[in-house]
Amino acid sequence: MNYYIYILGIYGGFARSCIAKTMEDSVENEYIVTDENGCATDPTIFGEWDYNPDSQSLLASFNAFKFPSSDNIRFQCNIRVCFGKCQPVSTVWI
Repeated sequence: MNYYIYILGIYGGFARSCIAKTMEDSVENEYIVTDENGCATDPTIFGEWDYNPDSQSLLASFNAFKFPSSDNIRFQCNIRVCFGKCQPVSTVWI
């Protein structure tokens, strides 16, 4: 599966602090998929973001997953907007 975010015009951008959320009995469950630096927390579940200059979009591929008690998942991300091209994110895995 793919998740797209479109960045239009003369701006660039990257996603960070992305969370998969679901609601169950008035309780919100969350799973962080992208950290505050824009790096995937577990790339085997939710991959790194790639910018496509032709479509002016960010794309992240992910394996299908769900919360045990819900059939619906909502993704929420903070988008850092840059004038022109953003500095690339540097992810270091230890």
